[in-house]
Amino acid sequence: MAEKTNGSQNPQQKVVNVPGFYINGFNVGGSLSDVNCTLLVDGKITGTLHMSFNTAKTLAENLNAVVQNVEASTGNKILTMEAIKSGLDKQATPKQ
Repeated sequence: MAEKTNGSQNPQQKVVNVPGFYINGFNVGGSLSDVNCTLLVDGKITGTLHMSFNTAKTLAENLNAVVQNVEASTGNKILTMEAIKSGLDKQATPKQ
């Protein structure tokens, strides 16, 4: 089962220094047994994630739940990068 946290640490949990990442892009690929995600900042690779399909699906569901909570709480729909690109492309297309 996936570990879930609410942002607070268990006092008995050992604090370990691990790398943290900010990303503003990614590429996802897969093999017959795993999912690979390349993490990007401004188009430059900053890290990679390799995970099983069930871990990837669980991560996707948990990320989606967080986004849906923000949307419901704020009344604002968060656009995907594809939706933003499509809108910008339409705006950049000359009207005839």
